[in-house]
Amino acid sequence: MSDSYVLKIADLHTVLNPKEIVHWEVFLKGVSSRYEKIDWNVTASADGLTLENVHLFYGQLHAVEIDFRKGQIVFYKGGAASKEFTEFLTNALANMFVHINSDQLHFLVASKYSLQK
Repeated sequence: MSDSYVLKIADLHTVLNPKEIVHWEVFLKGVSSRYEKIDWNVTASADGLTLENVHLFYGQLHAVEIDFRKGQIVFYKGGAASKEFTEFLTNALANMFVHINSDQLHFLVASKYSLQK
């Protein structure tokens, strides 16, 4: 695996709204089986948003880029080795949810995948 993982979503612009993303609260189930809030800084560009300084991931994730023009979300590897990054990202996607409204939970569902060389 390289220094990034690309999640292609053909209709990304209909699923996510850039104006709403800045208000998201995202939580990840940690080692203690408690959900912990993820903090980041958001930078806007013509094509989408970049989430930088992603805390809580112990340096394994450098940044997340949401590119609406290309219909993809790119996860950039931090200081972890490629194998650890792959395992971390698989686990993170399976244990994450987005809190948009106080009365709703929006889960991000990721199927298991196999790496192809």
